[in-house]
Amino acid sequence: MKMREVAERFRHMLKVKDCRHLCLTCEYYEICKREVNADEYEIRNEK
Repeated sequence: MKMREVAERFRHMLKVKDCRHLCLTCEYYEICKREVNADEYEIRNEK
């Protein structure tokens, strides 16, 4: 795993506080990341 990917996963882990998994080793990271980004997009468009 590249250092940039590790940093990205760590930043994502700080955003997602309701998940009990460690993003560095999570097999569902890509799915979770897409869901969080979609939720943030919807919140921004509601304002």
